[in-house]
Amino acid sequence: MNNNRHTRINFFSPALESNGTLNEQTSVGPATFRPKKNSKEKTLKYNGECGVSIREEPPWRIYDENLSVMLDMWLSMVVRRDDGKIFAIRKFPEENADRIQRRYKSLNHHHLVTAFQIFRTDDPRDHLFVVSEFLPLHLDHMVADKVRPSDEQLASIMGQMLNALCYLQEQGLSHESLQCSSVLFTFEGVLKIADFRDAKIRHGSKNEFLDVKAAGYIMMQVMHHKRPTDGRMCVLDNSRGVDTVDFLAQIDAGSSAAELTRVRLNSPE
Repeated sequence: MNNNRHTRINFFSPALESNGTLNEQTSVGPATFRPKKNSKEKTLKYNGECGVSIREEPPWRIYDENLSVMLDMWLSMVVRRDDGKIFAIRKFPEENADRIQRRYKSLNHHHLVTAFQIFRTDDPRDHLFVVSEFLPLHLDHMVADKVRPSDEQLASIMGQMLNALCYLQEQGLSHESLQCSSVLFTFEGVLKIADFRDAKIRHGSKNEFLDVKAAGYIMMQVMHHKRPTDGRMCVLDNSRGVDTVDFLAQIDAGSSAAELTRVRLNSPE
């Protein structure tokens, strides 16, 4: 056996084709909601494509609520009454509702959670309801279950996160609250970043570095199954290759998301 043979693993999502789009094997999620004729809905546009529809009413005439949990907002698993499809609804008070709505209807990327409908009411507490794809798994589950991702899987996780961060930066925004619980994923391994509703307008490169560094801490947490406590960025898993150590060092040194997506990892087979 040739011990010098290596496989090139790109720190970019293997779920993406060369043109940056999801391939058929990994493209998942419910179809975009199509309003019926004579509906009260107003369909908005973003990036030249059909966008998020808005209704001036609560969502409960269309959706049945199955389960709700209180996080930093109310998150519900709901079922559409007409076709039985499962979605998620995030509920927000009136404060910052306009900004939240603007984020969900203007940001459109395959590694951000996709919103399909927005409902608004006059109630200041239950004011804004955002209907999105339902993704029950996040990276905290992987950490808690002590799942050890291979180098290829780790490369995919980092590549997809950095791909989303690049998109936010291109829109002049930074996430600023990235953590394992806000990185959701499908059973097919496609990552979707949530909680971008509070994304801030970037002012210089400092905000960009904070997002990339947060991604580095997530990488450490996924590898070591625990949250870093001393602020140091390092690899404690001795079975990881030198390229993984170097990659984390590049994050710590201040490399941008765009620079990191071009890094390749050589992993022995």
